[in-house]
Amino acid sequence: MINNKIKRVSPVWLASTWESRKKETVKCVEAAIEKLREADRYVTLTSIRDEVRLLFGRSLSTNTIKRNECAYQLYLGGRRAPKARQAKSHLILELYAQVEPKMKAAIQAKVARLRRQAKDDLIARIMRIEEELTEQMNVANRLREKIILADAAQHRNKLPSNEGDMMQVEQMEREFTYNGVRLPDPGHKLSVDQVRDTYAAAYPEIATASLEGPEAVGNKLVYRFSRAIGSKG
Repeated sequence: MINNKIKRVSPVWLASTWESRKKETVKCVEAAIEKLREADRYVTLTSIRDEVRLLFGRSLSTNTIKRNECAYQLYLGGRRAPKARQAKSHLILELYAQVEPKMKAAIQAKVARLRRQAKDDLIARIMRIEEELTEQMNVANRLREKIILADAAQHRNKLPSNEGDMMQVEQMEREFTYNGVRLPDPGHKLSVDQVRDTYAAAYPEIATASLEGPEAVGNKLVYRFSRAIGSKG
């Protein structure tokens, strides 16, 4: 049987022309990739082809890039690796596990919607919520402190009869602890959050620590800072 397939061979006199065109293709591809990187755009065969057309007015097919070994290696080196699928946060997984089954779909939809929002917008919203919660906690702590003071005064049969007596009772000594370490009160006029900020330089993790108290212990009001669960240390 005679093989009718005949391999096409370029004439020798065209070799220099083809070599020149291959080098020109390499230069065009290299320039296109550089422009794409400067613009922070994805480097693909299609984007290279379009960028070459814009830069040089030259029509360059994706197959031409593939057949040109040097140009194709430039493409492989310049393209972005596929994004690895991001593992879900353990906190999200815990959230899904804690909600009722009938509410899970709604929670997942809300999470997906939040992921489409800009990170800066979410950060701003979280910071505002934290400020509101901090203020609510401060109000709750002040109310708790006044209740403890009034209860202590009642037990001592020294209920304040006027504003001066109340001021005298409110001067009860405060004591702060952080993970078992006793911290002196830096100033009775400072709020609990200001005390937290004062000690944050020496104990950075106190900034996110949970707060318990005040608890009346003798003639002291004891506040306890505890390291947040899951923090490194």
